[in-house]
Amino acid sequence: MPHVSIVIPNYNGVEHLPVCLDSIGIQTFTDYEIIVVDNGSADNSVSLLQSRRQKIVVFPLTENKGFAAAVNYGIQRSSGALIALLNNDIELEPQWLQSMVDAIESDKTLGSVACKMLNYYDRTLIDAAGDVLTRAGNIIGRGYGDKDSANYDKTEYVFGACAGAGLYRKEVFTTVGYFDEDYFAWFEDADHHFRSQLAGYRSLYVPAARCYHKRGATAKKMSALAVRLHARNHLYYLIINIPPAIIWTNFFLIVFSRLKNWLTIVREGDAKALFWAWGKVFIELPKLYAKRGRVQSSRRVEITYIRSMMTN
Repeated sequence: MPHVSIVIPNYNGVEHLPVCLDSIGIQTFTDYEIIVVDNGSADNSVSLLQSRRQKIVVFPLTENKGFAAAVNYGIQRSSGALIALLNNDIELEPQWLQSMVDAIESDKTLGSVACKMLNYYDRTLIDAAGDVLTRAGNIIGRGYGDKDSANYDKTEYVFGACAGAGLYRKEVFTTVGYFDEDYFAWFEDADHHFRSQLAGYRSLYVPAARCYHKRGATAKKMSALAVRLHARNHLYYLIINIPPAIIWTNFFLIVFSRLKNWLTIVREGDAKALFWAWGKVFIELPKLYAKRGRVQSSRRVEITYIRSMMTN
């Protein structure tokens, strides 16, 4: 049985897959399996995967079920004790997997490890150096758009690992649950970060593990849907996950952040997407509050710990 299962969700990614798979093929850590879950691609993705010399397990779904569902499908059919999640638009440096495995196995409190993600097209820029929780309740990629520097060369705890290039203990998914498929795509990893942290699983940023990301490569193929889902899912995430004590003390920061984001959406001509998102959330409030009850009752850490993880 492989020690690591690499799970890649794919949707019309035939132009990106060769670079991603080639970079997996030159990893210094070789005890892994590759699982690709194809979300009903209309391009030649499946044919490409089947023609590769690498041993790849391909699960072709009949339709696009979203990122969360595809990832869950792959994890549930994996054999490894560790799960590496990769977007199809990622290129790994050769030591990426070894560095990630070494880190997660060095500390049993870790549920995940994050890597240094750099911009694929300008490799001097940070794409994400782990995900962090802000005082406004947002989970963002740390350092996005900054120049890579010594500031991002320190191993340190973060709030979570971007699901586009992160390593997880498989036990985390059996303990806190899989990615919430109601999100479809976007914020499902932020939601999972919170559930993991509340359950006591920490996340570590490992700068020695480097990769390159074509941010938004798949989202560009579904941009109208992306705006709607992003607006809706951020509200899903806030309602389900933010503990009451943090809502009360950070209420104005949270509200101001949402108003600022909504104003941007309106200015960009996507007001219909915003109304769609609000309508969806209103209809699903009973379901969201039921989820909130389950998540908040599962908390095993003090609120002071969550506060200590928050940044500006």
